[in-house]
Amino acid sequence: MENEKEVQGNAKELPVLGDILPKAPQVLEDLTPIDKEKLVNKELTIFEMHFLPSGYGKDEKFAVVKIMVDGEVNKVTLGSRAIVDKLQKVPVDKIPFKATLVTRKSQESGRTYYDIE
Repeated sequence: MENEKEVQGNAKELPVLGDILPKAPQVLEDLTPIDKEKLVNKELTIFEMHFLPSGYGKDEKFAVVKIMVDGEVNKVTLGSRAIVDKLQKVPVDKIPFKATLVTRKSQESGRTYYDIE
């Protein structure tokens, strides 16, 4: 009880969670993020890809991708292992390229996931 009263008196001096946790690397900051739901079954032109460590597994990564869809350039964050694995295999000299974001249903688990073709 003593500790809680002490904290109440000094609440303004306590650190904020965002100041405690390490900052995520910022990439493509000048672009507006777009929700991947809006990109399903649309043709995307992929101009740039950045692969960053994910918080969901030791060797897992996610991708921040500069895309053009419907004439607008934006960025999208993609964490699907299926997508990240494919994007990491694209040779640098083949960028930019076109692809379509799709959803698939796992026959094993029945869950729906994003993929790219």
